[in-house]
Amino acid sequence: MKLTASITLTASLALMLVAISPVRKPGMVSTGIPGAARGRTIEAYRKLPLVFEANSGQSDGEVIFFSRGNGYNIFLTATETVLSNGVRIKLLHSNPAPEVQGLEKATGVSHYLGNDPAKWRTRISRYARVRYRSVYPGVDLLYYGNQQNFEHDFVVAPGADPRQIRFAITGADQVELLVEGDLVVRVADGELLLRKPTVYQGGAHARRQIAGQYRLSAGNEVSLDIGEYDATQPLVIDPVLVYSTYLGGSLAERFPSVVVDSAGNAYVAGSTSSLDFPTANALQPKHGNNAGNNIFVTKLSADGRLVFSTYLGGTSFQGGLIAVDRDGNVYFGYFGSSSTAAADFAVTENAFQRAYGGGTNDVWMGKLSPDGAKLLYGTYLGGSGRDRLLALTVDAQGNAIGVGETMSSDFPTTAAVQSNLRGTSNGFVTQLSADGSKMVYSTYLGGSRDDRAFWVTLDAQGSAYVVGRASSADFPVVNALQKTYGGGPDDGFVAKLSADGKLVFFHFFGWRRR
Repeated sequence: MKLTASITLTASLALMLVAISPVRKPGMVSTGIPGAARGRTIEAYRKLPLVFEANSGQSDGEVIFFSRGNGYNIFLTATETVLSNGVRIKLLHSNPAPEVQGLEKATGVSHYLGNDPAKWRTRISRYARVRYRSVYPGVDLLYYGNQQNFEHDFVVAPGADPRQIRFAITGADQVELLVEGDLVVRVADGELLLRKPTVYQGGAHARRQIAGQYRLSAGNEVSLDIGEYDATQPLVIDPVLVYSTYLGGSLAERFPSVVVDSAGNAYVAGSTSSLDFPTANALQPKHGNNAGNNIFVTKLSADGRLVFSTYLGGTSFQGGLIAVDRDGNVYFGYFGSSSTAAADFAVTENAFQRAYGGGTNDVWMGKLSPDGAKLLYGTYLGGSGRDRLLALTVDAQGNAIGVGETMSSDFPTTAAVQSNLRGTSNGFVTQLSADGSKMVYSTYLGGSRDDRAFWVTLDAQGSAYVVGRASSADFPVVNALQKTYGGGPDDGFVAKLSADGKLVFFHFFGWRRR
């Protein structure tokens, strides 16, 4: 996922990357989660720690430290900050060889292995902060931050001149200084916003703001005008790079789904073609192939720690649906893009359906332990035609309920309201047991044309409420408020199935277009 965002220099030169015009990748869909849950999830992402890795030959020779994370890459050279969208912020007339030091060792180390042992790089240290000493006479530069803020503290010693600090912005299509004092940096896939700089002196409890503003000159060179300040005291120019927080690697992530549990833990699932998707405590730490999509499942704690993040696959799977039960077990579902691609996917011994059903898609459903260390079950669900899972939930007993659409005349059913495919495609509702070994019930739901189920929720008794699209006038209508098909190209429908799969009610909602 490429970073599309905006930059802002705040609290003194606060560089904030805010997503002004993010570019949606082909195939990406909205998560559809409630605003409050979305907010908690984004906050969890933002709290993930930012770490800097020393370059020991695993990156370009000019790079001294770099940071890679959820949707961004930041490379630090002797004189430049290089962002993954191609924008470079280069210090002008600065010390070409400052003393650079990693501070505050972060937990863990990095290893780079390959076919040639001579090129292996192991036990590479990671740091929470990086200090550049004397980038200008009397001026140090300190880098640190988290997934939301990438901070650059210019610390100007007493008697040193802050007007030495100048930088040029390259890799942009246009740089414009707005009336309000902000800098807009336009790039091919969005805009970067560098807000009007702020400058201060004093500690956190006695901070005094100093006036400051940009000057933009030819060649997109930027300098600073600093107001009156006490030259006998240190001056801090604190650029904070705040960027949009995405979860992903250097290629495409698609079909994201997000849930948040009662403790505030966030769970994200989808498919990725990135070989460098961020993993941690992974059941499968490596991508299953070098071409197609793999599933990913990621859990973040309420305080932003990455609890686990893992690939799951398989050669090529799409979709991304996720649910969590009250014990913290994680349920997810996908559909494969072809029988060949799906043949190598993880299927456990206790699976209800261990073989791929056939056709262009099969559903796959799985369950992970709360720590992500064990695949409790993995099973196919489908017939010889095209099957797609469109919504997923879980009841109080750990039974997963999936709904979607099927074109398979042999889709597996049991205790069915409707045991046969009646049209080109019908909806389906399937409840799997908590261990994934059997179906509690599974039924087609549709008429003689094209129908699908695309949303499901449960009540306290475990009854499933299913919403979908109806093109058929001959659905099995029960206890209906609207008994007849309204007409037009499609109607909506709402159905209720009891915990054991009996149809409690079904009714259309729609009207005929005139």
